[in-house]
Amino acid sequence: MSSLEPFCPDCGAEIGRPHGEGCAIACCLYDGGRRLNCECRQRTDLDLDHACGQDDWTGQWPGEAEAEEFGWWVFWDGPGPEQGWDHCGQGWVRVTAGTPGAIPDLDRLRTDAEWDRKALRWVKR
Repeated sequence: MSSLEPFCPDCGAEIGRPHGEGCAIACCLYDGGRRLNCECRQRTDLDLDHACGQDDWTGQWPGEAEAEEFGWWVFWDGPGPEQGWDHCGQGWVRVTAGTPGAIPDLDRLRTDAEWDRKALRWVKR
């Protein structure tokens, strides 16, 4: 399990406190995406039937807890200081929990999970 960060890296919100306006990490509570990228915030010409809501900083990136719960981990096998900048590798590779250097696979949430608006969390499809 990843460690909890006491403050949001973008807006500085403490654990249990709402993200600040304009925070790049804040989550849309309607669709689970980034609040800054949500159409209801970007376009005033749309008649959307939802509001993003206000989520609190949990100490983890949005979706990180669910990816850990589902056992979805990835490791970067590509150019970098660890493998050498000329290392071609495979890019992001799915791995098991406990693999050194692995991080939760947040991208997989969009393909293998869906946002539950009532529970305000990702659930497996």
